[in-house]
Amino acid sequence: MEHAGKLLDAAPEAAARIVALGALDEACAAAERLRDEADDEALHDFRVALRRFRSYLRGYRALLEDSVTKKHRRALRDLAAETTVARDTEVQLEWLSGQTERVRSAHRPALAWLVERLEQRHREAYAGVRGETLRRFVEIEPKLRERLLRYVARLEESTPRRVFASEAGELVRLAGEALHAGLAAVRSPADVEAAHEARILAKRLRYLLEPLRATDVGEETTALVKHLKGLQDILGELHDAHVLSQELASAQIESATERVRQLHEALYVERVAEQEPKVPRDLRAGLLGIDRNVRDRLQSLFGALQAQWLGEQFAPFQQELTALASSLRAWGSRHLEIERKYLLRDLPPLGAAVETAEIIQGWLPGDEVRERLRRVDANGTPRFYRTIKAGTGIARVELEDETDADLFETLWPLTEGRRVRKRRHKIREGERVWEIDEFLDRDLVLAEVELPSAEATVELPEWLRPHVVREVTGESEYKNENLAR
Repeated sequence: MEHAGKLLDAAPEAAARIVALGALDEACAAAERLRDEADDEALHDFRVALRRFRSYLRGYRALLEDSVTKKHRRALRDLAAETTVARDTEVQLEWLSGQTERVRSAHRPALAWLVERLEQRHREAYAGVRGETLRRFVEIEPKLRERLLRYVARLEESTPRRVFASEAGELVRLAGEALHAGLAAVRSPADVEAAHEARILAKRLRYLLEPLRATDVGEETTALVKHLKGLQDILGELHDAHVLSQELASAQIESATERVRQLHEALYVERVAEQEPKVPRDLRAGLLGIDRNVRDRLQSLFGALQAQWLGEQFAPFQQELTALASSLRAWGSRHLEIERKYLLRDLPPLGAAVETAEIIQGWLPGDEVRERLRRVDANGTPRFYRTIKAGTGIARVELEDETDADLFETLWPLTEGRRVRKRRHKIREGERVWEIDEFLDRDLVLAEVELPSAEATVELPEWLRPHVVREVTGESEYKNENLAR
């Protein structure tokens, strides 16, 4: 997937669109293959890509609300539904093709009749998918693509924006909990609806994980996707067996009705001709025999599900998933500048182990997005940075990128009237580093300390405590950007 390597650091709105557009590309490629009647995998691939695309739209609904309307969602739902009959009959025919040797010879006419019935339905359904369904997908696709390629990003002053890693971590956690609850509702082979819902939940979680395989959490994500594929195989076969069981029940009724009709016609025709009536085939025993095989399959599949996923068997997977969600949230928090700030009455005495740097920084004009330019002179070597910050209080978003002197000098004049000059002293105290900012263009000294989380407590060092006037974390007048004005 394009840009997958930077997906975790991207803005959630942008990343969600990258993921959705990737699935839309896959659906387009599979849709084109539907035109080739010799491509046996086209329907499956189109259906999977369409389902994956819809799953992303659902999972990232809040991030994509400006791009995908309710009308679009309904249209996609209808398109997916129209592929169901073709897919189900395809799977049923594949399974029945392996039953010839398993059913008694007396039951094989029933098997042949059932196969013929499904083949006719499959041809009709596939013709519909290649015709009207494909036409409507081709019609809606460019509209969806155009809307997904555009969005407006806003940086809110009061609420720090999250990167995609944080968003994905929360979605993965919620999807894992939903899957756990869904599997808990499957208590026997007869729980058709519960098993179907668990299957859908497993797919949703897998689709949330798949785009993350090409990122920095790819190794653990790939392992989880592999586990989910195994679960999907079991639940998918369980679903197919349930559908075939229902098909056999319907076939029993149709076969009995057809036999009565044929018997009535035979009696009438033969009586007119004064001949002995020919009794039509009775397929009920054969259909019941096939149904017994299906029920044996249901029991076997439920046993596998129970042994691998139900009850306490879900715990190892849940632990791995929880660890991944935590990693994603931790990744996202790297972009949060979590700090406390204090106003000092004067510069504290500094020891020999202090790192000192001269800093000039200025802000480019802008209302929604505020970008800072900064030059840091330390150890005789200047370095240049461009930074975007958003939010107030303890936790704020900070995205920084090092740049070169030429670009800095080109942009620096634009910061006229929005600049500060200061000398920064860094002092390590245990596991934390205190930064003392001695402003060179005004009478002001501030102390800052970065924290691992917004809930972390701060113990003022002995050398600093006498010089502290008060804490000014979150007070706008002590933000560097406001001081620059």
